Amino acid sequence: MTSPVDTSVKYFTSAMNLPNSLLTNAAGLLLPIIQACVDGFDSKSATIVVSGGVATVSWSGSHSCLPDTVIEVAGVTGGMTNATDMNGEQKVVSKASTSCTFACPTVSNGTATGTITIKMAGLGYQTQFTGTNKAVYKLIHPASTGFALRFDDTNALYMRVRGGESFTDVDTHVNPFPTDAMISGGGYMPKTNAAMATAVPWEIIGDARGFFLCIPVLLSSSSTYLLRTVTYFGDLTFTAAGDAAACVVAAGNSTSGSTSQAQIDLTLSVSYATYNNYAVARSYTQLAGSIMLGRFGAHTWFNTSVFSGSANTMTKVPNANDGVLPLVPLIAVENTAAGLLNRARFPGIQHIEGDIGYGYNTGDTFTGSGPFTGKKLYVVRGGNTGAPGGSGGTVLIDVTGPWR
Repeated sequence: MTSPVDTSVKYFTSAMNLPNSLLTNAAGLLLPIIQACVDGFDSKSATIVVSGGVATVSWSGSHSCLPDTVIEVAGVTGGMTNATDMNGEQKVVSKASTSCTFACPTVSNGTATGTITIKMAGLGYQTQFTGTNKAVYKLIHPASTGFALRFDDTNALYMRVRGGESFTDVDTHVNPFPTDAMISGGGYMPKTNAAMATAVPWEIIGDARGFFLCIPVLLSSSSTYLLRTVTYFGDLTFTAAGDAAACVVAAGNSTSGSTSQAQIDLTLSVSYATYNNYAVARSYTQLAGSIMLGRFGAHTWFNTSVFSGSANTMTKVPNANDGVLPLVPLIAVENTAAGLLNRARFPGIQHIEGDIGYGYNTGDTFTGSGPFTGKKLYVVRGGNTGAPGGSGGTVLIDVTGPWR
């Protein structure tokens, strides 16, 4: 059944019960995390009781679900009118230690019957090919480009990432992005900037057409405050009709752990940036061959070199008079012979056109306002030091959806 609310966006964190959620400096540890988020995980036997259009799911032990995450219910066969409407994806409203709730307005009061299970719902890509510490995931959503993304987790310090319009095995691609001439072997997703045994936190936030991966790369041994790099793999959005090639690998272009190389740029800028780490499958012309995109961090009039949400030369936000956060999208631009082209936008992510100070940490949330009313916005702090006040910025990622 279709949930009464949108379930297209899923988010996952290192605090969840993945088969292996501990990411340390070693080969082969990041890919299983991505695989679990693709497939779903943490399957539990459960019971469901419905009262007043609200389903209460109970289980024994612990479960990974959190408010605003998406679970997949299976095995409900009866017990009340429209009981099977609860099978499928459902958005969690609240969670207690051994139970959670979701809305089910079509189901009458009662106790569900059947061999019922719940698990964290996966992103829903097709695992097309696998190898030792390697995998290729194909986008299969009907509205997607249908392209695929290859991840190579054989290095301890970083993962290699590359897109392809198609793959014939885990190592062989057709029309790759980026090409070897752009970044030999594909983009870099740094895990850490040095060999460290301590597990680091992470987040994956995405939908059926792409996802953000947030990992603290530059670590400070003197601080527990870990900032994030933010990378994105998958389809862009807000493209022109007929643009069937706006699939991007937004990752680093070297082994460096510097945030300028490794992340979605957090600088608010009105000028075209030639960062060589946004590899798109094809130009807007649809001619075969990958190109690099630049970006407008935001259409701001404040300053051309300040960081999203963290410059004291900007107005304090949220606005005291209306409580609104001024948010602006991250725009991907293409450099054409006729000038810069507003090609697409990165889905789900917003820059903050103002100064929110250093009081917010990764994992905090904002309740959206204005055009984001009804949405939960997840805070991700980026930067290149391990302490508050370091160079970087703050972005918000919509965990409510839909993005497109």
